[in-house]
Amino acid sequence: MSEGRVRLIRYIVGILVCAALGAAIVGVYLKGHWYSIAETQAERYRLLCDGFTVAGVILVAASGLVLVYNMGLFTGLTYGLRGLKDIFLPFLQNEYVPYREYKKQKAEKKVKNYSFIFFTGLAFLAIAIYFYVRFYGVYVPQYSQDDPVSLLYAALTGSGMA
Repeated sequence: MSEGRVRLIRYIVGILVCAALGAAIVGVYLKGHWYSIAETQAERYRLLCDGFTVAGVILVAASGLVLVYNMGLFTGLTYGLRGLKDIFLPFLQNEYVPYREYKKQKAEKKVKNYSFIFFTGLAFLAIAIYFYVRFYGVYVPQYSQDDPVSLLYAALTGSGMA
């Protein structure tokens, strides 16, 4: 099997794993917010929008953390924590490695081909935008004579009070 084909298969498997993780996040969100007993279509769209937004933001943020890790931002922090471990847990002590060598070792261990996390997160955010648009297609705001926010909204949109 050629190297390009292996990379493609790994990329597709990564996308599927991220999609499954995102779907699990959406499922947990919907279960926790009682999607099954939502009374109106607008409420269902809102919950779906929120669930897909949470999953998308988590995946995009995870890819951002991988990017920051690859830039070497956490190298100094992990080196310092390693030194603290040697102080407080001397029986687990590793041999001393100067920072320059430690940094060189970490630079060789960069994470490669992680863009599938970012693109899967963007796909979840695109689905969230779809449900957001659908929500405002069926949402009918309820106005109250006593609520100042409702009065302001009615005045700005030019709609009458219910």
